Amino acid sequence: MLLIGLALLIATVRGLSTGVFACAYAVAIGAIERIAREPLERGSDVLPATAEALDVLLRGQNPYTHVMQSTIPTGSPFVYPPGELFYYLGPHLLGMDLHRVETFAGILTIFAIAVAGARAGWAQAALPAMLYATWGIAAFRTSDGGNDVSAALLVVTGFVAMAFPGRIAFVISAVALGWALAFKQFAVLVLPLALRHLAVSGADWRRYALVSLGTATVMTLPFFLMDPVAFVRQQVLAVTFHEDVWGPTC
Repeated sequence: MLLIGLALLIATVRGLSTGVFACAYAVAIGAIERIAREPLERGSDVLPATAEALDVLLRGQNPYTHVMQSTIPTGSPFVYPPGELFYYLGPHLLGMDLHRVETFAGILTIFAIAVAGARAGWAQAALPAMLYATWGIAAFRTSDGGNDVSAALLVVTGFVAMAFPGRIAFVISAVALGWALAFKQFAVLVLPLALRHLAVSGADWRRYALVSLGTATVMTLPFFLMDPVAFVRQQVLAVTFHEDVWGPTC
């Protein structure tokens, strides 16, 4: 890989167009960096708790009223909206280690950034793609047991798809950000920025909002109706339960 990088450097210095190759190189480097990492021992309890919540759901029970056994400490709330459960359900049914789902989510994030080069220019996309590919903290987050990488992948997918013309890209972008909204609460801060951009650009931001919010509602409403009080309580605990470095109330 170092020799390939050297060859790309020489070709670029000689004035050859290497942007698309640099993007592909970034994806390859990022994949090697992430696949080589083993899941962190005694890392975050998020993915074990998600697997437990999925098992509860597959038994026909409500994960938002279940007393979690895999959290630290035991009995901690399951604070993630249902979009997170839908995201990991397929891999869980296939018997995949959810930690490896994060590995591939990190690689797909680099790929999504690189694909933006088809609209922004391959050379322009190569730099952020390579920065993310070689960013040590980003690679570490694929192995620490959290779900941040997958949540971010949905947001990045939404923004990249927004850069492409056409109805299909429009729907993919809106669904991705709606899914992110139903996945993790931070997306509440992201969606208004997307809607503002669309409004300023003269795009149909109202339809975009309808698709995004509709996606989040379809995913969330069944679990809310199971037990509205329990569901709302779990979501509120996302910002009140942890009073240390792991929580927003610190």
